[in-house]
Amino acid sequence: GLKTVALEIEAQAIVRSIVAHQAKLNEDKQTFLNFKWGKKEDEQKIAASSRPKIILDLGATRTSLILFDQAMIQFSNSLPNISGRNITQAIADKRRLPFAEAEKVKMICGINPSKCKGAVLEIFKQMINELAKEIIDAENFYQQYFGQDTNKIEILLCSGGANLSNLETSLRDKLKRDVK
Repeated sequence: GLKTVALEIEAQAIVRSIVAHQAKLNEDKQTFLNFKWGKKEDEQKIAASSRPKIILDLGATRTSLILFDQAMIQFSNSLPNISGRNITQAIADKRRLPFAEAEKVKMICGINPSKCKGAVLEIFKQMINELAKEIIDAENFYQQYFGQDTNKIEILLCSGGANLSNLETSLRDKLKRDVK
């Protein structure tokens, strides 16, 4: 009995929820409570009050990289090589573990060298390096083709992969950027 009223791409839904959530966290409650996408004045308020963002949706089957600036998605990219399942599979292969056990190891150990004696640190370092390269490539693309300064871009992590122990710190150290 449901009737479709509107559809939107996943990247737009992610950005809408992240930007609105950030506005709320920044105590800009009036903008947050009354914000409407498609309403120019509201979009301009958000654009003026926020700096460019790269949002990384770290999912089970792929990672989405979304560059958001000036109240709109400037571009997005799907990174199928960087995913929760790929990391778990790499742990399973390298440590010769069943997939379910490797998933537990991934969640317990994360990227923290003090946990699990750094047993899976190399696998995570490879993922961090790949992710950092993709972020740098996105920043370079944005700077070159859109003429925008990328020095103030902040990086926001979301989805299940964002909960990996020490991911935020590792990316911040690697990129010398604000990562949340």
